[in-house]
Amino acid sequence: MNRLIRAVGTVRSLIQAQLQGRFLRDTLVLQSGQFMLIILQAATTFALIRLLGPALLGIYTLIGSLAALAGLLDITGSQRVTLTQLAKAIGAEDSTEVTRVLAYFLQINLLYNVPLILIFFVAAPQVTRVLYGSPTIGLWAGALAFTQLTDIPTQLIGMVYQARRTMWQLVSYETGKVAIGSLTTLTLLARGYGIVGVIVGTLALNVIYAGVSIWRYRQAAQSDALLPKWPILLRQLPTARGQFRLGFLVAIDKNLGGLLDQLTLLFIGTLGIMFMGNFSTALRIVTLPQPLVSGIARNLDTFLPRLAGQITGQAPGQSERSLRSMFIQTTLYTGALWSLLTVLIALGAPFAIYLFFPEYVRALPLVYPLLLQSLGIGLGVGIGSTMRTIGRVEYSILVQIVYLLLIVPMGVLLIRVFGNNGAAWLIGVRELTLAVIIDLIVLRLLRPHLTTPAKAAQPSG
Repeated sequence: MNRLIRAVGTVRSLIQAQLQGRFLRDTLVLQSGQFMLIILQAATTFALIRLLGPALLGIYTLIGSLAALAGLLDITGSQRVTLTQLAKAIGAEDSTEVTRVLAYFLQINLLYNVPLILIFFVAAPQVTRVLYGSPTIGLWAGALAFTQLTDIPTQLIGMVYQARRTMWQLVSYETGKVAIGSLTTLTLLARGYGIVGVIVGTLALNVIYAGVSIWRYRQAAQSDALLPKWPILLRQLPTARGQFRLGFLVAIDKNLGGLLDQLTLLFIGTLGIMFMGNFSTALRIVTLPQPLVSGIARNLDTFLPRLAGQITGQAPGQSERSLRSMFIQTTLYTGALWSLLTVLIALGAPFAIYLFFPEYVRALPLVYPLLLQSLGIGLGVGIGSTMRTIGRVEYSILVQIVYLLLIVPMGVLLIRVFGNNGAAWLIGVRELTLAVIIDLIVLRLLRPHLTTPAKAAQPSG
């Protein structure tokens, strides 16, 4: 009996080591893709600044910002929820659930986003006529917003790649699209086609990529029995049911996070423009390493739900214990990594400011309280993916609502104690305590007798 127990323990350790090894490998692949995207986007931004000039760049920025607003109006949270549920279904090798999840993604986008984009296309010119005296800006922003519809097949195949954990395919496909898009934009500008040419070229590229994505999904479905072929998937659209409630909560959670950030910055802006400039400089220095977190966070988006799907039906509480163990390991790892990065920033910030930004020397005292924000980022990497996996996003929403109510009182108190530097303490303390509080909530939710992932995964509406 003891030999059997030891043998089982050995096998479990080997499986765990394999999972962790693949997790690290996939994280590095995703991170390399993120670095490539950053480089491509930086190069494109530099070229746009040189080729357009201040006036045209201002118009192009307004068009892009207004078009992005259409994405913020999407309250379905369909992509994040679909990715979580798809990874869980693939982990459980449940082809019926895979079909349901993918069909719901297509259905909710067709029912919600198509009317939304049409309304936006009609309303945007009227809005920009009032705000900027030019309906043309709104017209082109409305046209650019149609990329959110042509991107649906591209998002679908991207989620399939990520849920199946074929990260090289995912990264090469995404990076390829950005690279081709950047080259197209720069070529059209260099040939004198201007903003109109860039927008038309962007739309054309997205349509082409949508066609390629449809073909790629067809190839994936032929090689993987878990994936439904297009005719089967399309027949499921009229009757598809999904987790609209969870998707709505995920969207609310994301938007609350953005609202919390913007309200905090607006409050700090009351301290004066000069202070805001120094504060912005300190914040940019502190957040320089934050792109490093994207690979880990994105990997967890599918790693955790797939792990939950693989152990579905095992002994009661096994799913929770496994998720809890993975969450603790990830939080400790990223917490330690970001502690090291925080120390490096603390040591390097004075040199960076004195050498490159001497006119912002007053930003230096703001760096150190903002480093608490960096620690909070490290400790909070696994929060979102874990909450979505167990279907308990409402706890994160509740905590963020409390913080929204406390921003002004906390800010006033910290500014009285630390002077204007209290604004930096507000950001640092808020981010760190927010991460710690939600980490503790997640750990409590992942106690076996409290969490019921099977119930959370039931479709609604």
